[in-house]
Amino acid sequence: MKKKIILLSLVVILSGCSQSPQATNINNGQAETVKQDSSLSFSSLLPQVPSNIRGINVANETYLTLDEMEIGLMNIASEYIDDSYLYDPGKVLTSEDASDFLEHEYSETQYNELLKNNEELRNIGLNPIITEDPITKHNNVTTLLEQDYFKQNADGTRVIDYITIGVGVDTTNEIINTNGEKEIVAKDKIQFLDYDGKIIANKITNIIKKKPGYENIEIIYAFYEQSENPILPGTFIAKGKVAGDENTLEKLEPINEEYIPFLDSIGSEKDNELNNNILQMKNNIISYFGQNVGFSAIGFYRDDKILDLDIKISTINSSILEGSIMVDFVQNEIDKTLNTSSNVFLEIKSSMGTPIATIKKENRIINKIIY
Repeated sequence: MKKKIILLSLVVILSGCSQSPQATNINNGQAETVKQDSSLSFSSLLPQVPSNIRGINVANETYLTLDEMEIGLMNIASEYIDDSYLYDPGKVLTSEDASDFLEHEYSETQYNELLKNNEELRNIGLNPIITEDPITKHNNVTTLLEQDYFKQNADGTRVIDYITIGVGVDTTNEIINTNGEKEIVAKDKIQFLDYDGKIIANKITNIIKKKPGYENIEIIYAFYEQSENPILPGTFIAKGKVAGDENTLEKLEPINEEYIPFLDSIGSEKDNELNNNILQMKNNIISYFGQNVGFSAIGFYRDDKILDLDIKISTINSSILEGSIMVDFVQNEIDKTLNTSSNVFLEIKSSMGTPIATIKKENRIINKIIY
C-alpha cells in the first residue's frame, strides 16, 4: 500500500521547474564541468523548495532516465518510511555540495597546493583520484538526487526525519590494454557493495550531518546504474541506511533489478512463455489493424519476478473512432492473449507521436483513457 501512495503522489507533484545554473570547478588546474540537466523537476501543491541538486551531473554523462531514477528512489524510500510522511524534492544538500561531490578527489599533495589559492576549497570529491597508471580513473559517481520526508506541524513548520539520496554510478572502468587501445571493463560488484559504495555514502553522510539541525537525521542511500542499452532505463543495484545516532553506513544490500526487451532473444531467454504471448498479441493487432502498426514491449523484473510490463503501439490511425476501436481490441488482448499477472502500462500513439490512448492494468483492474 505504501508504494501505491507514494507513486500516486508522484503524478500530482510533477511539473516543470528551473534549476540552478551549471557549475565549473577547477581540478588540478583543469576545468571539470558539472552540467545542469534540463529534465523535469518536482514541485507540489504544498509549499516546497525546488531541489537544489536534481539534474546536476558530470558533463560527459547523460541521465535520460532521471525520472525513472526518481520514481525508483521513492519506491525504495517506501520500504523504510511509512506513508504518514510528506515528500519534498530535497533541500538539505546545496548545488555547491553536488558540484563538489561530483569532482575527483584530490591527492593530499594536490589538495595542499590548491589550498594556497583557495582556503575554502573542500576535498569531498566522490570520484577516484586521477593517477597516471594504466587504469584511467574516470567518474564512478555521475549524478545525485535528494528526497526529504517530513511531517508538517499545525503552524506550518516541518520536521524532516528522513533524507533519501540517490547516487547514479558507473560501475565500468576504461583501461588501456596492451595494444594501447581503450577497453571497457566491468568492475567487481562485490567490491562495490563491500567497499566503494560505503565510502561514497559515508562521505555524503559526513557533509549532511555537519549541517545544523541534521546531526541526527536518518539517511537512506540507493545506488543507481545507468543502462548501457539506450532504449532501457537504468536500475538500482544497492541500498542501505544510516541511523540517526550513527555516522557511517555499515552495510549495503544488493538489489536485483533488470529491464528485459521482449520480441527478441533476450526476452525469449528470460521468459519464453510471456515472450510468445506478447508476440501473439502483436500479431493479432497487426492482423486486425493492418501492417502499419509499430509495437514494442519492455518488462521490469525484480528478483527474477516480473512486476511491470510497458507496451508501446504506434499506428497511422488517429481518429477518435479508430482509437476507440483499437483500445477495445487491445484491452481484450491484454485479458485474453497476454495473460500476465504483472501490471501493464500500454500507450497508443499515432505515427507522428500524437497520443491516442493509454491503458493501465494494476492489480487486475484496467483503466483506459482515449485522448
